Amino acid sequence: MIENIFSIVIAIFIVGGCLFIFCGILGIIRFPDVYCRMHASTMGAVMGMSGIMLAVILYFIQEESTGSLIARCLLVLLFIGLTNPIGAHFLAKNAYRSGIPLCGQTIEDQWQGKE
Repeated sequence: MIENIFSIVIAIFIVGGCLFIFCGILGIIRFPDVYCRMHASTMGAVMGMSGIMLAVILYFIQEESTGSLIARCLLVLLFIGLTNPIGAHFLAKNAYRSGIPLCGQTIEDQWQGKE
């Protein structure tokens, strides 16, 4: 009985992670400028991989695997959660400094004149 519940929760995490990745892909295709696209790709990757890695961790817990496998999965989760947003921030800042224009629908440019 408990194995069925674990399997259902694992499937929910995997499907949720895949949905976040799919939404990130749609954001890359649909959003108007590089800054919005970068936001969509970063959120899709971080949230999607978080869901999938949590499913893997639950699978290892269900199979009673060693703690080192679970620790590795947690380290991967931490690494993705820290490096992806930081990298996207630096890319967006350098894109702005390089003169890549904002979307025409942008109301306010908070970085204008602060460079």
